[in-house]
Amino acid sequence: MKKEDLILKWLDNDLTPEEFRELEAMEGFETYRKIIEKGGDFPNPKTVDPVKGLEDLQARMKSAPKVISFKERIRYVAGIAAAIAVLFTAYLFYQQQSQVNFSADLAEHSSISLPDQSQVTLNAQSEISFNEKEWSKRRSLKLKGEAWFKVEKGSAFKVNTKSGWVQVLGTQFNVYNREGIFKVSCYEGAVKVGVGEEEYTLRPGQELLLAEGKLTMRSIGDAHPSWIDGSSSFESIPLAHIFKEIERQYDVTVDYRKQLSSQRFTGVFPHDNLDQALRSVCQPFGLEFKISDDGKNVKISAIEK
Repeated sequence: MKKEDLILKWLDNDLTPEEFRELEAMEGFETYRKIIEKGGDFPNPKTVDPVKGLEDLQARMKSAPKVISFKERIRYVAGIAAAIAVLFTAYLFYQQQSQVNFSADLAEHSSISLPDQSQVTLNAQSEISFNEKEWSKRRSLKLKGEAWFKVEKGSAFKVNTKSGWVQVLGTQFNVYNREGIFKVSCYEGAVKVGVGEEEYTLRPGQELLLAEGKLTMRSIGDAHPSWIDGSSSFESIPLAHIFKEIERQYDVTVDYRKQLSSQRFTGVFPHDNLDQALRSVCQPFGLEFKISDDGKNVKISAIEK
C-alpha cells in the first residue's frame, strides 16, 4: 500500500497491525509520529478533510520557488531608477526656481541688496548666485569674479569660489577670484578663509593672496578696495592680469606679445580714462600703445629705439 494511504488510515485509526508495521518500517515514520502526537495538543473545532489536507501539503512541498527572470529584474531596477530620476528632476526644478543670479557686464559695476540687507557691489564682468528661498536658513552664495561685501550681523555668511571660500558673521571684505588668482581682503570684523584643507583668519587690514600656487599674507592700508572709488590697484601682479582688467573695465580688446605676460606690475590705473590707464601701465615697462578709431581695440608694443 502507498505511504499516503497508510498515513490517511493511521489518522483515521483504521490501520491493521500488519499495515502499521509496514508504515513503521517506512522512512520518516518517526517524524510523522511526532507531528501526530503534537497535533493532539491543539483544538480542532472543525472537521478536516484529511485527503484534501494531504494533497495541499504535498502541493506546497513540491512547488518550485519562484524564479525572477533577468528581464524582470531589469524592469524592476529600471522602475526604481525612473522614480529616483523623477524626484531628482523635481528637486532640481525647485532649486532652479529658487536660484537668483546677479551680474555686472563689462565696463560697469552693479550694487545688490541681499534678502538680509547685506550689500554686495560687483566689479566688471562678475556674478553672484544664491538660493533666495533658503537664504533665511543659510546665507551662502557663489561668486565668479570680484565683489565687495558689507555683511549684516547674523548667522554665518559664506562666499564660495572655485579657488576657496570665505566665511564671516558680520563684516566688510573683498573677494577677487580671476584667472588663477584668489585674493581676500578684510576691512572690518574678522574673516575666515578656506583654501584646500587649510583655514586662515584675517583681521582688519590683512589680505590673503593665492597666486601661481603660492599663498601670501600681507597688510593693506585702505578702508575699502580701490575699485569702489573708480580705480584698480595692484601689487606685483603679472601684466597678463593687468591687461585683462583693462579689458573688463573699458570693454576693449588688448593685443600684446606673450613675452610681456610674466612681467609684474605694481601701481594703479583709473576706470574713466582709457588713455591715462594705458599710460599708467605701459610707461614703467617702456611700452607704447595704439587705440583703434572705434575705441574697441588696443595694440601694445615695445617702443622702438
